[in-house]
Amino acid sequence: MNYRYRLGRLTGVCPQCRRHTFKYYIDTVTGAKAGDYLGRCNREVKCGYHRRPTGNRPLTAAEATASLFDRPADDALSTIPREVYERLPPVNTDDNLCHYLSRRYGIGMVQQACRYFGVSHARFAGGSSAFWLIDRMGYIRSAKVMVYDRATGHRVKSTNRMPVSYAHALMRLPDFNYRACYFGEAAACDRLHADAKLILVESEKTALVVNLELMRCGRSADYVCVATGGASMLRVDPAMMESQYYRGTFLRGRRLVVLPDADMVATWRLYADSLIPYVAELHFIDVREPPFSLTGSQDIADHILDGMSKDIDLSLIHISEPTRPY
Repeated sequence: MNYRYRLGRLTGVCPQCRRHTFKYYIDTVTGAKAGDYLGRCNREVKCGYHRRPTGNRPLTAAEATASLFDRPADDALSTIPREVYERLPPVNTDDNLCHYLSRRYGIGMVQQACRYFGVSHARFAGGSSAFWLIDRMGYIRSAKVMVYDRATGHRVKSTNRMPVSYAHALMRLPDFNYRACYFGEAAACDRLHADAKLILVESEKTALVVNLELMRCGRSADYVCVATGGASMLRVDPAMMESQYYRGTFLRGRRLVVLPDADMVATWRLYADSLIPYVAELHFIDVREPPFSLTGSQDIADHILDGMSKDIDLSLIHISEPTRPY
């Protein structure tokens, strides 16, 4: 159902945390902002600001016809031409994240994983990585472009620019109708992984690290890791699960292992409930407990990459037998 006010594409500075991560509510009839302080901060965990317009209601038939808002529809999906993606050179050590990960896995394995899962170098803000969002039908929805520190592998977050950019915005594609999908969806649905269990994490970098670790341990045929791309993106909308373009549709009938960030365990338990009617099997792992024992905002990538300094031969084999089915 279409409502008078919806979160739009226009972004600005969050009134609470002062980061450029604020998405405004837009009046779908006039196309104007509902107000300077009405919107949601994309930093769902570390800020959480969300102020809705009062009096929001479904559109009347006349308003829906006259609406200026670009409402996504199944037959109105914008994509980036595949030839643009295929012209991209393979990642190398000019890419900050690739340079960091190659210290553990070697440049050859990192390049192989990046080619397979769709990660490229982006000449933006110095050493950025582009995580391409390719759905199971091969449509390229866009790419999330983020900068990582060359020495630590952590995201570089600056107050004077957007911490996350999208390929369609950087390419200035007009009237682009973006619809999100999970990072790694295409790989999860190819012939190699048709029967593999899916490991669900939040961060695209974390998904890449887990897949690299699975390759290193010889388990990449048994599991494939995909990233939701946001804290709330695990939750699915039952009304949308019949749409072929909806992000959660490809999870139908799959066996899942859910690995939340440490500070999102309780929330992701609730979100996992929305998946139960659609999946064949779901295991929820509380990463705050051994063997992970994560704290704060840590995730499974922190557990894996800590092994670099401790010289631990880490294996994800224990994931194959979760201690507590959900």
